[in-house]
Amino acid sequence: MGMNLGSGGKKGVRPEMNVTPLVDVVLVLLIIFMVIAPVVTKGLYVRLPPKPDDEQTQAMIQDLQNETLTLIARESGELWINAKYKYAPEQRGDLIDKLARVLNARKDRVVYVDADDDVEFRRTLDAILAARAAKAAPVVMLTEPVKLGAKDR
Repeated sequence: MGMNLGSGGKKGVRPEMNVTPLVDVVLVLLIIFMVIAPVVTKGLYVRLPPKPDDEQTQAMIQDLQNETLTLIARESGELWINAKYKYAPEQRGDLIDKLARVLNARKDRVVYVDADDDVEFRRTLDAILAARAAKAAPVVMLTEPVKLGAKDR
């Protein structure tokens, strides 16, 4: 407690507020909030509904429903799904999205990866990574050409 007992024009005691306990309480609260803040800041996770498929994607899903999925890497960097649907290297995100939608509509999630004989390994690796990004499991490397049967044409 503080009091001013100094001499002045007025005689008597003047009360003054002691701020030390106030500062102590504020500092303790500051420390408590600093410790609790990282624990409390959790992200809010929102699951948005999937966007509806366009007609081309729906047709692709129906076309590939009962076929063996083969992702083919070409020397030019293009990736083909079953030698029917071509995706340029800059369309990799679109390829992953479409492949994921096709895989979600199927019972199995197997994707076979094939490459032309003269393709650099990085092109084949792009195909493998695209299949993995689309949540294909397992991703199988082909060592011999695929014989497309009547049901796969």
